[in-house]
Amino acid sequence: MLKKLLCGLHHEGKDYNVANFEELTGKQQNYLMRFDDILELKEKYSNDPQKLKEELSFLNLRSHLPVILSDLTSDLQNDIGELYPKKSSEFIYELPIEDIYFLLINIRELSFGHMLPLKVTCDVCGTVQIGKKGAGIFLELDKLEYKRVSPETSRKEIVTHKDHKIVLKRRGLKEALQLENIFKDHPKDMYTYTLLLAIESIDGKKPTTEILESLTAKENNLIKEEVDKMNIEIDLNFEHICEKCKEELIYPLPILDPFFFSPSKIHTQGSPKSLYNTD
Repeated sequence: MLKKLLCGLHHEGKDYNVANFEELTGKQQNYLMRFDDILELKEKYSNDPQKLKEELSFLNLRSHLPVILSDLTSDLQNDIGELYPKKSSEFIYELPIEDIYFLLINIRELSFGHMLPLKVTCDVCGTVQIGKKGAGIFLELDKLEYKRVSPETSRKEIVTHKDHKIVLKRRGLKEALQLENIFKDHPKDMYTYTLLLAIESIDGKKPTTEILESLTAKENNLIKEEVDKMNIEIDLNFEHICEKCKEELIYPLPILDPFFFSPSKIHTQGSPKSLYNTD
């Protein structure tokens, strides 16, 4: 299937933003069924449900999803069918993280249909609701709204009040994986590295933590504001009203859940006790 991405990649004056991808096969499902990895994490973080949730998402993002996307996305094209000059195993890591989410949603829809069954545990009263056999909670993937941008917007030049010339770039999957490792190993440095990984150069030099930390607070705020403006609009939340207590709740779409590609067992945010329960 050919589908236009939310952004894509810009190369030598051309925009490559049409992905050619296929539906999920048993081969890719093998990657998701590494229950030995999942069980190891469940045992390790049995007393910390929130940490377990984070580690399972990291495992999926780091090990499973890049392989699946590389397998299923055969090429990247421009509007006249010219191919991006890199293999999928390379350009997958260059794509903006929003394009990665977009691909995962569309592969899920192509493989199992547009109705995504959800399991929600109310954070207020604890009531569990499950989408099953046409009833309960479902999310219609084909009705999600997106905003597309030009691949040329993935790069931006700014000049600070101190006349520093800074070139910004939109973070891709590669940077997302780097941030994941930083979050796990150096959580106190997340602010610095979140900005650092969105900078291509400062005054023509490769950015370093020392250079970034030498800039004024006003300059750092400017960088953060401009980086935020480069984010692609994609709403990955859904609203739900509890059938028992009528509380209005907002949950994130569980794209990084190990069971996102299961046709019937989808789990969402809620009471930690319900997370990753495959019953």
